[in-house]
Parts: sequence; structure tokens; C-alpha cells
Amino acid sequence: MNTWPCWITGTSSIADRIEESHRDHLSAREGVPARRKVPAKPGPAHRAQALSHWLRYYNERRPHSSLGGRPRISRVHNLPRQDI
Repeated sequence: MNTWPCWITGTSSIADRIEESHRDHLSAREGVPARRKVPAKPGPAHRAQALSHWLRYYNERRPHSSLGGRPRISRVHNLPRQDI
């Protein structure tokens, strides 16, 4: 039985630990892969692009209750080339 803490192994419940133990048993007996492959984390370029999209949405489109449902950009005055 695996003695690693659940936050290291990725198991989060008793059922997950039982399933993991069963999978390990099968792998030793029948050649079934013991572990699921963990998907690769997105790289820094992907994270930067996602943050850029989220910030644009947050500042320009997302309604804010403190502004009466208007986006944050509605508070900006005298943008370049838009002087009134």
C-alpha cells in the first residue's frame, strides 16, 4: 500500500486510494499501466496570453456592481485621441 500523503500522490479520497491500490495490483499482475499520465501544464506564453485576455475582459466588459453594472473602462476619462 502507498504510504505517501494524499497531496503528493494526487489522491483525494478513500475511493481514490482503493482504486490506486487496485491499479497497482493489476499492473504487477497483468501489465496494465499503474499511473495515469498527468497532462502537461501550459507554458509561460500560453499563461501570458490567457492573462491578457482575462484582463481585457475584466477591465472592458465585465460589469461591476460598484459602477452600476458598467465596466471599469467607463470610469476612464480623456483617453488619447478621445478628448472631449
